[in-house]
Order: sequence, then structure tokens, then C-alpha cells
Amino acid sequence: MDSGSFQHSVLRLNLGHYILHQINLKPAPNGKTYYTAQHKTRSSSLITQVMGVAGSVPSDIPSRKGSLTLLPNSGGQITEAPKDFAAMDKTTRRKEIAEILKTPGQRLSFQLSTLLTQDENGNWDAPRPHKDAPAFHRFAQSLLTNDAEMNFAMTLTYLGNAPQSDSLLTGAIVSPAPISLQLADMTAAKDFARALATYAKKHCS
Repeated sequence: MDSGSFQHSVLRLNLGHYILHQINLKPAPNGKTYYTAQHKTRSSSLITQVMGVAGSVPSDIPSRKGSLTLLPNSGGQITEAPKDFAAMDKTTRRKEIAEILKTPGQRLSFQLSTLLTQDENGNWDAPRPHKDAPAFHRFAQSLLTNDAEMNFAMTLTYLGNAPQSDSLLTGAIVSPAPISLQLADMTAAKDFARALATYAKKHCS
């Protein structure tokens, strides 16, 4: 990231919502090892937390539909546009989200991006925030300042050296948060998996 931008990343979750005794370890091309843990598929409290995220999208964002990430057994990834969860009543929203979370790996994601353009000489113009940047910033801040338990991963990139609502360049909010890490090697990944599962069993519910 260059000196003209500021990036803010947050991971907020309860390890008790993840299946840590059955995880996936996969060798990476660089000799390291990928560690991946899936969320529980029938956790009432996790459904409630994802509902809180989906219901917090500001009404002044023209399209409040998040994208639904599907991970089929083949390992591929498909992205679909679900319904507007924020506009649903709580009963319908809970039913829809419960259905989504039944499948491991499925999650909601909300994205803000910017379009980079070139002038007639092929030079890239300076990036400009999307018109929905202030609303997306409020969305992010509403989650960060909410004292209720929630489950999400968030990455925000701002122009300048501090987070301002009108300078948000890109944003991504994903719920439930994926647990996907890259460890030094297979031995380190196995040691990490055992330690995390032991910690979660003792301290998380």
C-alpha cells in the first residue's frame, strides 16, 4: 500500500462458531501450508450474528444486496446476488440466512470498489471514491461500534492517512468471517490446529 492511502482490517468472531476438530490442511505452491476451518452450519447464535451484519446496511445505498459466495464440492467458487436482507422482516431474514449457513463455506459479502480510468495518453487517472463511499463507511462504522456479538471480517482502504467517510476507496465486509491462514509448513499447521482447537474448547462456546 503506498503512502497516500490508509488500510484498516478487522476480524471479529467467536471460535466457538467454527469446526476446529475437523479442518483442512493443503500444501501451498510456495512450500507453506493452507489452514482452513469452516463455520458450524446449525448454530443459532451464529445465525443471529450474521443477521445483525446483514440488517445493518444503510437504506441510502442504492443496491443493498450482498453477494452470496458458494463453494461447491469441486472446489470452485460461484457468486450469486441474494435478496435485500436489510429490507426483510426479522423472521424472514433469519430463515433466509439459516438456509444459507446450512452449507459449509457459504457466506455473505458486501463490496465497495472504485473504477480506475486512463487518459488519452494511457496514463492512469487518480482514483476517486465511489458515490456510495460515505454510506459504506457508515455501514462499517455501525458494525465496529456495535457492542453486540457479531461475526465478520472487514478490510477498508482510504485515500489519505486517516479514515474519512468521503475518502473510502475500497471496502469488503464478509460474514461469517472465513478462517483461512497460511502457515510455514505442514508441521506448523498441525501444531497450530491442535493449539487453536484446544483453546477454543476451553474458552469459547
